[in-house]
Amino acid sequence: GRTNRIEGRCEAGQKVVVVEDLISTAMSSAQSAVALQEAGCEVLGVISIFTYGMQAAADTMAEIGVPVESLTDLSTLLDVALEMGFIDERGKKQVLRFAQNPKDPSWQEDPQ
Repeated sequence: GRTNRIEGRCEAGQKVVVVEDLISTAMSSAQSAVALQEAGCEVLGVISIFTYGMQAAADTMAEIGVPVESLTDLSTLLDVALEMGFIDERGKKQVLRFAQNPKDPSWQEDPQ
């Protein structure tokens, strides 16, 4: 949430990994990675605790050529929520449609 593109110290020639708690669209991750590259660092990748798995994030990171790995994702969270009875299969499908394209209002429709 801070406006810093690079947090911490980095020196040209260093190998770095960007660490995020959450990836949604990956815009902040991409901005940090690009800033580090511009500072002369070699960005090995981005890691996160959680990702929504949005297509926009995959496209953004592929565009700058930086790999991303996450400990868990929305699909896994929804599987557990379904298993525990917090959501039903229709709710799971609806959330996954939202994650693929949040700007498309059709995700709000009942997926039947």
